[in-house]
Amino acid sequence: MTPDEVFSLGAVVSSTHNEGNSAYNEQRSTHNEGNSTYNEKRSTHNEENSTYNAGDDQPASRDEYGRLLNRFIDRPYIDDVDNLTEAFRDSLFTLAAVPRERLRLGDKELMKSVILNVCQGQYISVAALGQILSRNPNALRQQYLKPLVEQGELKLAFPQYKNDPKQGYSAV
Repeated sequence: MTPDEVFSLGAVVSSTHNEGNSAYNEQRSTHNEGNSTYNEKRSTHNEENSTYNAGDDQPASRDEYGRLLNRFIDRPYIDDVDNLTEAFRDSLFTLAAVPRERLRLGDKELMKSVILNVCQGQYISVAALGQILSRNPNALRQQYLKPLVEQGELKLAFPQYKNDPKQGYSAV
């Protein structure tokens, strides 16, 4: 499953078990004569009332910090720092204070340490990590993230799609 599929399908709470729209509900049962699967207006395959219609799903859920929760990945995911609570965003900015304040660190180990601290317990998109560290996302990916993944210090949210813009990085 691609990251695009995960975020379009997995970031929602499925409503297939919702009583109002369930295929097993008496009102919309596939065996109910008035709402038969062959009835054009109420068919379970009809886009308007389908049990798989994305319009019936709940919006993406986020935790108390504003991180995206997704049933297809094992940790919360930071897609954009603007979605985070101010206090949590500030705590990440504090962890990244040195790189945020200095354009050139001159110490790769310090940057690696900051990245590992920021990525602890959550996946962070390369774009969000760029915002947190005040760095170019592509440069971060090439200079730091790729080597940290290869060394086993970071893990990928989507290992089969290493260069996807929605790729998430988390400390091991």
